[in-house]
Amino acid sequence: MGLYYSYSVLFNSPVKSNEKNNNKVTKRLTKNEKNKFKFYSFLKDILIGMILSDDHLRKFSILPTSFCNARVIFAHSLKQADFLYHLFYLFTSFCASPPKIQSSIIQEKGNIRKSISFSTRCLPCFNVIYDLFFYNKIKCVPSNIEELLTNISLAYWIMSDGSWSGYGIKLCTNNFTKSEVELLSKVLNTKFNFYS
Repeated sequence: MGLYYSYSVLFNSPVKSNEKNNNKVTKRLTKNEKNKFKFYSFLKDILIGMILSDDHLRKFSILPTSFCNARVIFAHSLKQADFLYHLFYLFTSFCASPPKIQSSIIQEKGNIRKSISFSTRCLPCFNVIYDLFFYNKIKCVPSNIEELLTNISLAYWIMSDGSWSGYGIKLCTNNFTKSEVELLSKVLNTKFNFYS
């Protein structure tokens, strides 16, 4: 059984890992090891774009007395596997296991839907993003989205949840309220010269 270290240019602390059956199996981290995880602005920008699309963060408890940390869950259609593996490459230092393929049956049609997903570890560095985008476990658009949304965030939002619509781009915002969509529209128009 070989022992190796996993490094990332975007991450500042190595994670010791064991090889087992060609899958990466990592040890349980101590509180001090979890606190060493930091992500730089590039990954934060990507994460903001991904959270505006279908990906999300989860905490097992949101009670003020709880010490639970947030984790990021990236899930996409199998058609977007290349994109998901790109994300996994960027966030691999934060993960304990590789992407997995799942199948589910669509009730209305009886068709099988295949998806691919991975999640990060539950880490303190994700709590700030969780607190910005989630209220009582419900995803929302933060009021300071104009300062949070960058060119990189927008590019990843489009790659994840955008599509061509005539001569423009359509961004899916179904999981947000009308006022949140109006705020996003205003930010896209003023900051990125969109016409929405």
